[in-house]
Amino acid sequence: MRKTRITLHFPSRVTIDSHNSTKIVRAIIYAYSLLYGKEETDNLINEEFATTDLLYWAQRGEDKDKEIYFYPKPIHSKKLSKELGNSQYTRLKTYKKITFVSESIIKDYYDKMLSFLRGENNVIVKNKLAFLENEHINIIRKFSKKAYNMLPRIRTGNENTSQEFFFVPEQWIGNGGLYFELVYDKEAIFQKIKTAIYFLEDRGIGKKISSGDGNFKIKKVENLPSNKNEDKSDLKLLLSHWIPSQNDINKGIIPVYYSLIKYQPIMQKVDLISPREAFPHKTIHMITSGSIVSSTSSIPLIIGKNVEINHENEPKNIVWGRAVTHPISI
Repeated sequence: MRKTRITLHFPSRVTIDSHNSTKIVRAIIYAYSLLYGKEETDNLINEEFATTDLLYWAQRGEDKDKEIYFYPKPIHSKKLSKELGNSQYTRLKTYKKITFVSESIIKDYYDKMLSFLRGENNVIVKNKLAFLENEHINIIRKFSKKAYNMLPRIRTGNENTSQEFFFVPEQWIGNGGLYFELVYDKEAIFQKIKTAIYFLEDRGIGKKISSGDGNFKIKKVENLPSNKNEDKSDLKLLLSHWIPSQNDINKGIIPVYYSLIKYQPIMQKVDLISPREAFPHKTIHMITSGSIVSSTSSIPLIIGKNVEINHENEPKNIVWGRAVTHPISI
């Protein structure tokens, strides 16, 4: 398996919660279908590839050539709570607010987080990010002082839009942004996916691209070195949502610390005679990114399966449940 990191810069007010791995893959498949057609797209869906969620990156201090990359905070706060009891209640509350931790912390996560909770000064928490002192970062987000009214919060009717209610958009500055990692098997497939991503750079991601949401610039595309010991790790951190497959069950891959998310897609039945009929699909449960999985055998870089949700002769609609894993030490 090969891994490529794609670093993005969002000039608009897109936040980390706007796009998860399922949405990213759906956008890639959409662009892929426009560029290469239905048959090639069906072949792509059957290929073994997956993406992480959109995650943070930040410039390291004043060094413009080096960045710090953040991963989801591993879910096992109860284990740390038992170690500390109630003696460090304030720090425990801070720990629960942390959403992302730098990749250097992930390498020895348990010891470093425990030392932070005990009051040692080797971990800094800022804007829900946790990182070491020697990884000083600049602020990667700010709020614009200019008030915009192109998307008012309150509408008084279909024809009368209030201009008195404004919001202050969140802006990305030049030394930070979002990134995702793409894991794949075949180089030829990756080249076509990369073309689709560059197509999305011109178009944007999401349904509100006309207002600036989802617009981004590709800052860097870099191949990550392969680690032969990655698959041998007993514990893996999920970097995207996971739907367990039968093959995962056979390998004994189980979630150790995890949270669930309910995903209920809204399907539309298209009929040339009658109007569109929207109805919810059955609920799909997914294990979220940040969960930790374990197995007695090796855990591959990509685990999970996709779920097809179709209605009669409608186009193929897929919930992407293949997750990217990352070795972790706790």
